[in-house]
Amino acid sequence: MDSIKYGRRVSALFISLVSVLLAATQCCNAAQYKVGGDRGWVLGGPNYAAWARQHQIRAGDTLLFQYPPETHYVMQVSQQDFKACVTSRPVLTATGGSNVIRLSRPGTYWFICGVAGHCSAGMKVAIQATGSAATIDELSQTSEYINANPTQFPEHS
Repeated sequence: MDSIKYGRRVSALFISLVSVLLAATQCCNAAQYKVGGDRGWVLGGPNYAAWARQHQIRAGDTLLFQYPPETHYVMQVSQQDFKACVTSRPVLTATGGSNVIRLSRPGTYWFICGVAGHCSAGMKVAIQATGSAATIDELSQTSEYINANPTQFPEHS
């Protein structure tokens, strides 16, 4: 009987250890992507839709938006506002020229420049963050604005 109890305890301990290791692996494998690559978040910059398709962005990864702070800023918006370039109902607004935004769950995130005319001129990007979660209502996606040093994560441009 004691050997059965011991075996169950060892099994439970092993399962707990494996769970912790899996969680740590997922946490620490997050990557950072500089939106727009070397050019960054600029008017007349790269084709942001093509840039987004070149990357396999996952939930937990971060986006680095770098831009001249006097001429641009970043807004996360709903899909409807993304399509119409509406800036009056942002989910998130980030300013200052260098912003790190974590994509906290799988789903689609929509970002635009909030300066008049910039979104309609192509300064917008839809990011599909993959992950293992079940169906998620895309309009309720949240992100997290991080006050972090952008160099703390490995960067992909």
